[in-house]
Amino acid sequence: TVQVSWSTASEKDNRYFEILRSTDGKEFVRVGIVYGAGTTNSQQNYSFFDEDLKGGTYYYMLNQVDFDGKSHLSDIRVIKLDYGNAIDVFP
Repeated sequence: TVQVSWSTASEKDNRYFEILRSTDGKEFVRVGIVYGAGTTNSQQNYSFFDEDLKGGTYYYMLNQVDFDGKSHLSDIRVIKLDYGNAIDVFP
């Protein structure tokens, strides 16, 4: 299981976040949705659990979608799962 966690300092018209995953860093598929807080000036903390993964390298991005349909992609984050050793996370 990989836990994808993020925070926002404030939000304006935030409908939801799509959690996107790839095995090659190029072709991403949606693996989940986490609904946002709409509009707020308070910090919000979010997380999503991506389960039943095999060993290997996975790439993640967030796509933040507003109520009007506009969206914003995050930077890519990389995680390597090696069940014989510790998990390495790369920013």
